[in-house]
Amino acid sequence: MKLHTLVTFDQIILSAIVLIEFCKFAAGVPPSGIIQISTSYSASSAKDYNVTYCNPTIPNTSNGRVHSIVANGNCFNIYHQENCTGPYIRYVAGRMERLYGPSRHKWEDGNLIKEDLLVRSIGPCFDKCDPRNWEGATDPSVLITLYDDENFEGNATTLIVQGDECILVPPPRKLWESIQISGKESNSCVELHSDSSCGWEFTQFRPGYPHLHDLWYWGVGEDHYALNTVAVSMCGRFCNKTIPQVKPAPEQTPGDNVVTVYDFFGYYGNSANINLTNGCVTLNETQLLVSIRTYDQCVILYAQRDCQNKAGSYTLQTSGMPKDYYTERLLTLTTPVRPKSLQLCSTNHSIVKETSTSNSNGETKMNYSPVDQIDTPRSFAAWTIVFLVFGGLILFVFGAVIGAYFSKYERVCYGVNAERFNVVYKLQT
Repeated sequence: MKLHTLVTFDQIILSAIVLIEFCKFAAGVPPSGIIQISTSYSASSAKDYNVTYCNPTIPNTSNGRVHSIVANGNCFNIYHQENCTGPYIRYVAGRMERLYGPSRHKWEDGNLIKEDLLVRSIGPCFDKCDPRNWEGATDPSVLITLYDDENFEGNATTLIVQGDECILVPPPRKLWESIQISGKESNSCVELHSDSSCGWEFTQFRPGYPHLHDLWYWGVGEDHYALNTVAVSMCGRFCNKTIPQVKPAPEQTPGDNVVTVYDFFGYYGNSANINLTNGCVTLNETQLLVSIRTYDQCVILYAQRDCQNKAGSYTLQTSGMPKDYYTERLLTLTTPVRPKSLQLCSTNHSIVKETSTSNSNGETKMNYSPVDQIDTPRSFAAWTIVFLVFGGLILFVFGAVIGAYFSKYERVCYGVNAERFNVVYKLQT
């Protein structure tokens, strides 16, 4: 007698988790909460520290000076004094895990001052919204300069951060690789954010923090690095505040046949109004369309320039199509990943051509077909959709680690848009 085993969805997920953990072990990923500090060039000086609690002393240092710190992806506080007291640095590990000869950078009278980082005790990070993180930060405004090269070189962008403003950072030519911060460590504090609404992952920076000359060593949260900063704010201003995932619509529309495109999700980021009165509009090479406000107008987005509908490319009509149209687009991923042109739907004909057919049971089924240049996928059999969903699950499980790794570099350079500095969100006081 054959025994048939039914594999449940829970078993599949459990197997995937075990596989991912095995891959981490095989790759030598250290356990969470453990960092390594070497007090000299000798390998024997390396010692592991658990930063989930206070380590009151760091033995064998040269008056607090250390040779290197291996952060292992952790967030921890570095104290200049023993017993985890006094001023500290809230360090969030970045792409580069090992800090060799860690040094501090600050500016006095416009001159760069470089000092050795003193590590006399270490402990866990406070929660990002713990007021101790911005204690003493009384400066009403902070001047920062971001550079697209290491060591405070390359193209520079200077911003004045003040009040309750969330200020957009223009896309760099490459990455934001170093930062200069005005003021004193005790008084100045800014946050770099991975989201243009200042409502997601972030970390704080002050003058005198280590490796400001190389932001490869800094992260802004679990999945992002300081290299990819998109917005800045004063410390603590967006903590425990409800930030909408979707930016509220403006009270006034920009006019007939005009749409607004944004280079970030949820209608955030740099925006531009586009008038579609004269037909097709092709976006410039540096303009990224991630979200769009159509103001209840029907718009067609094209993956090709000049509103061309070529084989192997996709279009998407924003409204006026049956529910099945959008369901199939979602399941089959047949939408423009990065639209390059757009136009209003035609007003000279009906948007959707509907027909009806009857099967052997007498049931009537509505069929729809697009007109002009609207590209719609054909109906898929149920087994095809199931296969796609199952295949997507397998790809997600086995590609999660690699996919997440490469996604960190997705938003690298799109050039500088016309609107360079604008406040995208301001808290109501």
